[in-house]
Amino acid sequence: MAGGSRGNQRFEEELRLLVQEFISRVTVLAGTAALDATRAQLATGAGVPPRRHGPARARAPAPKTAAAPDIAPRAPLAPPRRPAQGRGDRAQQRTIQRASLGASVVSYLLARPGQPIAAIRGALGAPPAVLTLVLKYLTAEGLIRAEGTARNRLYFPDQAAVPAPEQAPQPQSPEP
Repeated sequence: MAGGSRGNQRFEEELRLLVQEFISRVTVLAGTAALDATRAQLATGAGVPPRRHGPARARAPAPKTAAAPDIAPRAPLAPPRRPAQGRGDRAQQRTIQRASLGASVVSYLLARPGQPIAAIRGALGAPPAVLTLVLKYLTAEGLIRAEGTARNRLYFPDQAAVPAPEQAPQPQSPEP
């Protein structure tokens, strides 16, 4: 029996060597085939596009699942929206608000000429973006003028374009 176990060991050793040799040959062949395929792709110019990162990267479509036919459609969670009113209504409201703010800015500057935008915003309580837009419009129309640059800009009423506020007539005292 001792000779039989020796034969088994020898057989197992030869089998192990054959399997290792087979694996190494297959590995070399697979590497060579991959290298040849890469060279062929590069030679034809049909390379793989570069991989993108971030949200612009194309994503695989979600798998389609069939809805169960016996399920009734759900009721909407939110109440239906009321029909949209014309955009003209909102635009008209904004125009009226800006015109009103423009009149307030001009009257404020008539009373206090040479004010920075922060003082005007604080006095009138207007949002910065809207006030900036109104000031640009009033400057372009020539109703006010701006002196200085950036944060040092001061706004003045243009006396030639803005009529002076009417003053109430002074009562005349009787002459003695």
